[in-house]
Amino acid sequence: IEINDERTLEEINEKFSDFFPFLKIEFFPGPHHWYEASQGNKKLKPALRIGDVRKKHEQGTLPIYSWMRTGDVEQAFHRKYDLNIQIFRLHGGEWVQTAGTDKLTLEEQNDLGQRTSIQAGHEADSKTERKNLL
Repeated sequence: IEINDERTLEEINEKFSDFFPFLKIEFFPGPHHWYEASQGNKKLKPALRIGDVRKKHEQGTLPIYSWMRTGDVEQAFHRKYDLNIQIFRLHGGEWVQTAGTDKLTLEEQNDLGQRTSIQAGHEADSKTERKNLL
């Protein structure tokens, strides 16, 4: 992912989600530790530019691979680019922080999000079918 002060937080998240459709990145004003959740009510607005939310203005490319652990990706954003992120996973129909599963890889997180979303979809379909039969 290309990081520079002109890009918006939303652009970074969209690029990330292109590769991991059941994951998303949210940006926060401060860091968090491994297995620790970020305060959900303090999310930064997606329209903000990267240059407006950090003090260190390093630019470059942050390589992200499917085999990387969630917590390592979050730490890399912080260490290299002074960006505080939390990765979220789609769980059924809602987004949940991956705070308790920082050791899982991005691929594992994405697969888990896909499975829970498919299961939730089937459950919804079954409920609709039962309702229609009544």
